[in-house]
Amino acid sequence: MDDRSIEGKVNGRYFYLYWTEIAAAWVYERQRRHFLCLGTRDATLVIPLRFFNRQAVWQQLSALAQPAALTEAAIARLPAYQQWTNQNRQQAEKAQPEADGVPADGLASVADHWLIQVVGWSGVTFFLLGVLDAISAGRFAQAVLFVALMLPSGVLLLSWGLTEFSSCSVERYTLFGKWTIDWENVRRIEIDVFGSVIVLIGEDSQLSIPGPGLWTGVERSAAQSILLAQAVKRGIPVQRSLWAAFKFSRRLRSQRTHKRISK
Repeated sequence: MDDRSIEGKVNGRYFYLYWTEIAAAWVYERQRRHFLCLGTRDATLVIPLRFFNRQAVWQQLSALAQPAALTEAAIARLPAYQQWTNQNRQQAEKAQPEADGVPADGLASVADHWLIQVVGWSGVTFFLLGVLDAISAGRFAQAVLFVALMLPSGVLLLSWGLTEFSSCSVERYTLFGKWTIDWENVRRIEIDVFGSVIVLIGEDSQLSIPGPGLWTGVERSAAQSILLAQAVKRGIPVQRSLWAAFKFSRRLRSQRTHKRISK
């Protein structure tokens, strides 16, 4: 940094910016890592501060950059930010209209697809026959193996249930009980690469539910509208994750509650 500009290299690429070009400057934190962001009318430069004292960097930058670029409102003047805001507004407007007679801020329930039951029953039946055959032949070690292989199908079968979306929370009902997470506690949403599992993640809890591709019922569109509308309204990031399919609900189970599921 000098009186006129800031220059350096990020990932082997050279950059050079005059202080007069910088419309907004801020420090961004993600997963305990800090980044210096310098926004111009054309793009935003992100500089990792891993090997720097971020307080010292910010103090020096504050003395050199234009005062208007350091205000909280500076980022709102960036064209990229305005474009992002417009896109979010358009998504919210699309998510708000009523679908299947249920408004996006109302209540909608969806049941899991019947294919889940088919897969579950098929696995249980196949491996149960293997267990009985192994026991009749006196191969007890093989019978234990078949029992272990049958467990995932049994869990899949018993976890079939209903998911209820509202403007306040998401509730999940299965034979194992009831799980509830409030939208105000959701910090991010993860979706597996196939779109078959959605995980609503809070500070110290998470709710795993089937994705829209595994929903049935007349309120499918309404449920999806509520999900999208709440994510946009509350600024909840939605991201693809390879590990979403392997995450389970935790710290959200309430009393053992059963709910009638209507398809």
